[in-house]
Amino acid sequence: MKTCRKIVIEGPIGSDKTTLAKKIAFKMGADILLEPIEHNPFIEDFYQREDKKAFAMQTYCLLHCHQQLIDWFTQLNEESNQYLVVDYLPEKHQIFAEMTLSEHELILYNDVVARLKLEVFNPDLVIYLQASADVQWQRVQKRGVGFENAITL
Repeated sequence: MKTCRKIVIEGPIGSDKTTLAKKIAFKMGADILLEPIEHNPFIEDFYQREDKKAFAMQTYCLLHCHQQLIDWFTQLNEESNQYLVVDYLPEKHQIFAEMTLSEHELILYNDVVARLKLEVFNPDLVIYLQASADVQWQRVQKRGVGFENAITL
């Protein structure tokens, strides 16, 4: 039987999810999946015009994170006893969609979700990181990722 332990690190931008995920994965010798934010061709436009680019950005995240998980689980074999650390909780995509999409976009987004027939991702442990808005903003500014420059305190 396939056995794996899944650890999710979740929290808002600038809470150091990826940093902690990398440290835990290294210490445990675990596989790691990182949210493919930097590769999202819609992310920069989203931060500049959230009202116009949310659907494309959110759908890209959903599809690519879903494929990451499928690829990882496909490579497990019957003898596997592996650990996986992920820096996002897949269900958060629905929360962001509900917060950022128009009514009609949300209907279409939910149709995409339904057609994917997403299986529930049940982590064994979720670590939720918190930080004050000041600390989050300072971390975002310090890392200097171009598309994040539009984020204000």
